[in-house]
Amino acid sequence: MKLFAVLTGASIALAAGVLAWWSAAILSILRWVPLTDSAIAWVACSGLVAGLFLAGVWYRRNAGRVFSIPMGQLAVLYVIWSVFSFAFFMGFPFGAFLLGCLAAVYVGRRAAYEHRDAGCGVRRRVRFIGVVLGVECLAAGFFGALGDPHTWRFVLSLFGAQMLAESAILSLLTVIGMCAVLVFVQVVVAGWIAGRASRWGA
Repeated sequence: MKLFAVLTGASIALAAGVLAWWSAAILSILRWVPLTDSAIAWVACSGLVAGLFLAGVWYRRNAGRVFSIPMGQLAVLYVIWSVFSFAFFMGFPFGAFLLGCLAAVYVGRRAAYEHRDAGCGVRRRVRFIGVVLGVECLAAGFFGALGDPHTWRFVLSLFGAQMLAESAILSLLTVIGMCAVLVFVQVVVAGWIAGRASRWGA
């Protein structure tokens, strides 16, 4: 239980640091606020320090009840980190997929703590993991297919299907199909992980 609390607190601290870093970088890129590289670094570090403070407060309040935290709060944190992972991997879903698998471990352990059947309440939470991944994949896919055709053609070339990039309709249908397959795999894998996690130590 304390491990989950530590990991969640660490994610809060890192999220604050990354959010401060990206905010400063965007303001500088858009030239809304003239910031040097060193100033952006200081803003990022300040955000991290503030995040560590918030993480400490959160840990003191929730270390003993990590499996009783409202799922709404955890859902918001999960969405934020899923978006971060997508950006970190330049729009590819590898990080978001792995994050979904880690979230499934928590879902399974929480089901065991709440003495729930892993096939009952867990399904809705696993579907949420899949929906988040699906929305992000569709957004990244549509942006890539319509806004960055060179990258999209490169991605399709990995599967020997670069000819699909010549048609906007085919590109959009390909994005939808690939997202559907990825969401299906995520839900199946996350459901299996949650089921296994719920039985650890049983």
